[in-house]
Amino acid sequence: MDEHRTVLGTLHHRLEKGRALLIDRDSGREICRRYLQNLPCYFPGKDEEEEEDESAKKKKKKCRYFHPDPRPPCEQWTLYGTCKRDNGKKCWYMHESLKTSYTFTIAFHTSTVFGLRLLGMFLINNVFFFFFFFFFFFFVRSLFSLSLSRLIETDFKLTFCVVLNVCSLSLLMFHLIEERCAEIYGAENVTSAARERQESVSGCVVCVKCPEEEENNEDGSGEETNENKVIKLIEKMQKNEPHGFSMCSRIYARDERANEDQAVEFHGDGVEWRTIFEKVKERWCSNSNSNSSSSSSRNDNNQEDEKQKEIRTVRIRCFPKEMEVEAYRTLDALIEEASGEGTAYGLTGPGKGVSARECDVALDAVLIRGRLHVSTWKITKRLDQWINQALNDAESRRKDIRPLCRAFFKMEEAILRFRLSEFITSASMVVDVGCAPGGWIQALGDEMKRNTTKTGDDSGIIFAVDPARLGFKPPKTVEPPTNLIHLQKKIEESIDDIREKLDGKKLSLVACDGNSSPLAVYRWVEPLLSMVDETKGALVLTMKNFVAGKRAFYEASEELAQKLKSEHQFEETHLVPLFSNSTEEMTLVAFRKKR
Repeated sequence: MDEHRTVLGTLHHRLEKGRALLIDRDSGREICRRYLQNLPCYFPGKDEEEEEDESAKKKKKKCRYFHPDPRPPCEQWTLYGTCKRDNGKKCWYMHESLKTSYTFTIAFHTSTVFGLRLLGMFLINNVFFFFFFFFFFFFVRSLFSLSLSRLIETDFKLTFCVVLNVCSLSLLMFHLIEERCAEIYGAENVTSAARERQESVSGCVVCVKCPEEEENNEDGSGEETNENKVIKLIEKMQKNEPHGFSMCSRIYARDERANEDQAVEFHGDGVEWRTIFEKVKERWCSNSNSNSSSSSSRNDNNQEDEKQKEIRTVRIRCFPKEMEVEAYRTLDALIEEASGEGTAYGLTGPGKGVSARECDVALDAVLIRGRLHVSTWKITKRLDQWINQALNDAESRRKDIRPLCRAFFKMEEAILRFRLSEFITSASMVVDVGCAPGGWIQALGDEMKRNTTKTGDDSGIIFAVDPARLGFKPPKTVEPPTNLIHLQKKIEESIDDIREKLDGKKLSLVACDGNSSPLAVYRWVEPLLSMVDETKGALVLTMKNFVAGKRAFYEASEELAQKLKSEHQFEETHLVPLFSNSTEEMTLVAFRKKR
């Protein structure tokens, strides 16, 4: 996380002074810029210095800057597999391509379409407001000293803020989905991860392989075995991280026995699609050719049907998506060349009544660090339905719940990720500070209903502390929890009421989704920390970035986590961003005892 926080802190590439001067880390000397751009510049090596005499050295002008050998690697390329400097064509640093392919079973492609929708909605609304103020400008000009230039400047500033937020969301999503996959499948099974491009809004891909112990437990061979592996990995993601899974737009499958990998330029140039399609045709059309030869005695109508069956429809999916255009263009060219010779090519794309889900073969190509990982697999009804249904269910799940507010998903995700069910039972005492309009109350109430104690004890209470009114009233149709006590006052005025209702019992969970800085949130919950159970108590906080910059925000959040350990005896703390958090928000989960 430290490396990720450093990356997020320098999100807009405001590099430090030493980095701007291109200082070599090992020698501490400044690197020659002409050398990095492959421009002529003299710098003698060790052997050359020994062989040359003094007269030869005088003729050649020695460069006073450092020439590293080999050239330093591009940090963006190392972290994300992409480079923003014209896709690496204008980058001075080294971009070393992979020599061997990564091994993986599936690849999750997370998209930032929701970020684009947010940006689009804002721009549309902003345009409406802009024209409204433009026509209204002549009226207010006589009353106020406004200028059109200042109005336009304000409009651009607002738009730029939204672009930066979407950029932060995209980069945060990359690290978050990579870390969650490592937690769910094991770090050794997350083989690689890469971004689509180094732009403000970009998707990313995370490749996961099937664990070895699960491979050994598989029985049989062939397509069914690989199909079961893919389904098991998807089921595991659905169960452990439904919120992150809902942000996946595609799932690429890979069969290691049928791949046509290539080393290409990392920005997608130089892909030999003709070679790839020839290998696909050789593998998937050979069986149909042998079957058609054995059926030569059939009538004319049946022979025409067999010729149609020989042609396999191929569904092509690429990462990055821009590569699909060239792939389909090459396939169309091969089909035209074959039709000019009076023969059928054997492969065709979707269309002419055949949808992408009705294709025979899937061709998935994932470009990671200069190597194109290409694999083909048979589209079976079971596997294709599993992948599409899983993605549809994950997307529609958040729509079907219809919570009071978006904060519901934060608590739901925290409960699932940190296994907070044992702290939220029908007999638990829970406090939610700053609870209005009631999203966390709804999630806590639903969890209490599911976790009924063995003895049937239902004496648990949810204390909702907030001067504002809760949203459990029309037009909302959500029913409030039966054990809810709303203290419609500030937390300082509610301590005595909470202590009286507890009647000697201890709090099992303290929650606060405060719209403030880490220090302010700590001040709100500090009076309650002495009431938390010393053996089985937990704390869930969310903090907003109301400090000067992301780096200062992370430092303040880490300082709060350390204070909980040193002053309030919380032995285990987790400071993480959740999928349901906003871009300027962090979640802190603390436990009294290590788990």
